[in-house]
Amino acid sequence: MCFLLTYYGADTAYRYAACMATMILADTITSQFSTTNKTTTMRNMPFDNTIGDELQRRITRMQSAQQIGATLYMLGNLDSCFSPMLAIQIAAFLMTLVRKNIIDSTAWHTVYNMSLWINIFCFWSLPLEYIVIQPFMNYGLYYWRFSFTKNSGERCSQELDRQTHQILGNKYLGLTAAYLVFRSGVGEKMAIIIRGVGNLDAIVRNAIILAYIAAQIVNLTPRRRM
Repeated sequence: MCFLLTYYGADTAYRYAACMATMILADTITSQFSTTNKTTTMRNMPFDNTIGDELQRRITRMQSAQQIGATLYMLGNLDSCFSPMLAIQIAAFLMTLVRKNIIDSTAWHTVYNMSLWINIFCFWSLPLEYIVIQPFMNYGLYYWRFSFTKNSGERCSQELDRQTHQILGNKYLGLTAAYLVFRSGVGEKMAIIIRGVGNLDAIVRNAIILAYIAAQIVNLTPRRRM
């Protein structure tokens, strides 16, 4: 839907509305048909026994962060609207291979993670205005979403009551705030400054791509205990 809206030149407000409508629809269906164990397909994908609990948590957090990034990609261009579909489709295909014992869970996570990471190369075609503001939206929405919700298991204060949890970390409020930042014009102002400094445009794009890839490798490298 966001790809089509972008193709026909619709305002980003319509793409924001499409993302919100998708989440509302998903939450409505989940509330009506979810099972009592409250599991999700992605978060409950098994790991090999050789992968420690800490690394499992880092992999799960990374995959959650990538899904936030994919949602924000819907505000980009045709490339960024379309490219996340590979990870979405290949995840289901890989699960079929796991169930048929053709590959193991480690292979599933490896290929799926790579299908997420390659989306960073859309930064070569995305507008500079989007590139410079995207990290602020991405990390801001990530920490808002996963620092307060009870099911995140991260820095969640047990003293916060149920009503407070429904506000803090609420994905609808977070996405709305990210969209308002996107429409604020800050990205355009930053892009003007960058374009005024030689070939800094290309340097910024490549630097972000390299930093992103390096961060993913470091984050998922098993750490030895001292």
